[in-house]
Parts: sequence; C-alpha cells; structure tokens
Amino acid sequence: MKSIVRNIDEMLLHITEEIYRIQEPSCPNGGNGVKIENHLDKSYIVNDLISQEMQLIQEKNEYQSRIEKAEAYLKAVRFICDPNELEFVSDFFDGAYYKSLSNKYGYENPYRKMIDLIKKSEKM
Repeated sequence: MKSIVRNIDEMLLHITEEIYRIQEPSCPNGGNGVKIENHLDKSYIVNDLISQEMQLIQEKNEYQSRIEKAEAYLKAVRFICDPNELEFVSDFFDGAYYKSLSNKYGYENPYRKMIDLIKKSEKM
C-alpha cells in the first residue's frame, strides 16, 4: 500500500505541474504543449485538474488511514504471538501469498488465523 501512496504522490505532482503550466501565459505563435485560446478554456481545464487532485488526495488519505490501522494491528498482534505465529504474522503483513502461508504454517485458512490473532490481541 505504501507504493500506492507514492504513486498517488507522483500523480499529484504531475497535476500540480500541469496546472502551473496551463496558468502560464501562452504564445499562440509557438511553444510547446496545447495552445489554449481563452481564459474560459483554461478555467475548465484547471477546474478539472483540481477535481482530479482532490479525488487523489482523498484516495491517499484513505490509503494512509488503512496503513496506520494495519500497523496498529501488527503492533498489537506481536505482543500476543508465540515465535511461530510471529513469523507467520510477519510473512502475512509482508504480503506472502495465501497458498505459501497455508503450506508453510499449516493453517487451513491463513486469513481466518490472522483475524483470530487480531481478535485475541483486542481482548488483551
């Protein structure tokens, strides 16, 4: 998820650069990029970009909230785990595949095991 946040940051930077580029004076006889004929066209384009920017900021905030929640669960679960469970938890949060978790640790349903560990940590 952290890579998603980094990608969103890059898209936000691109949008900001695009807004600044559009707002600069343009020369109708040359130069790079799209030539915008009037201020109304500029405002429509900039408003659309700002709308995209607001949506990306909202997505970024949601992902950051999820990351914080996952890290809080990880921290809480680590306090109640035995060494084998601790290794499982680390692999799970590092994004190991379902099948590999199931095979390596012998859990029929690794997701259920993680939910059980989280519930157990919340009781403590």
